Amino acid sequence: MQLNEILEQDWTILLDSSTRPCEMNIGRDIYEANTYDRLDTREIKRAREALEEVERALRRDNVFTILEVDEEIKDLEEIIARKIRFLPPSVQLHKYNRVQKRRIKRQEQAEHDLKRLQDQAYKTYLMARRKALRFLGDDKRRYGALVEMIKTVDSLVRLKQDTGLYLGEHDEDRSRESDTDERLTAALFYLSVLSDKKIALLTGDGDIARLGAVVTKLIGSDVFLPYNEQFRSAVERNRFDVYIKRDGEFFPVLEKPKIEVYSGFNIYKANEEENEKAKQTIARLWLIFNGKANLSVETN
Repeated sequence: MQLNEILEQDWTILLDSSTRPCEMNIGRDIYEANTYDRLDTREIKRAREALEEVERALRRDNVFTILEVDEEIKDLEEIIARKIRFLPPSVQLHKYNRVQKRRIKRQEQAEHDLKRLQDQAYKTYLMARRKALRFLGDDKRRYGALVEMIKTVDSLVRLKQDTGLYLGEHDEDRSRESDTDERLTAALFYLSVLSDKKIALLTGDGDIARLGAVVTKLIGSDVFLPYNEQFRSAVERNRFDVYIKRDGEFFPVLEKPKIEVYSGFNIYKANEEENEKAKQTIARLWLIFNGKANLSVETN
């Protein structure tokens, strides 16, 4: 589906930052450039258009994001601003020969385009800040419990992947430096519990698709009844889905007649002790979710 088709649906929609230029590594490319002619103006234009698309989407009443996504957009704007301050400005053309003038014109165009990209990044950041969900009071407690459940599962299943590590861009796994994926998934889960409408998360990030598919089955398990009943009810109604962006279109990755949950709790990558510890941790988090953190719970 095209973005506009999804936006026209009577859904509540969450936007991830990977529907914007981070999927093109534009921030890294800008950071590494030491002259304007090292910048790819076509990529900068694509990045600006993608940000414009995100800003337009966020102007709709049914579209939201989270503060961590807003901060990622702000990070991009700050990378651009620092690069503009660092790079030398274009020079006067009349002093140079034809080849040099062509290069200087390319530099001028790149400088112009980069400043336009910075302006758009800042406008998108302001809009994302305005549309970022704020969880307060009981909502903050329940949302936080879901975030920790997702992290507990992922610590053993290792669903998040560092693409840069596999591409040789760095030597250490950085997939857990940020918890934006976990927080987006938790927001998806929590909104589905509260809303009578379908919740759709739009992303270009395969990590979130994996988190949604696997974590749902584990934290929705029968062993955590009755404390996960609200969540299971949302799953049975199939009130949420993840749409992943590929080649400019979004494809559903969770949409089924019914999302199944497990009757037991077993993470095949973990040993018996790790499984039991994770199960007990998630059980306590379901108690926190329900405001019963002072109670104990049995898991079978």
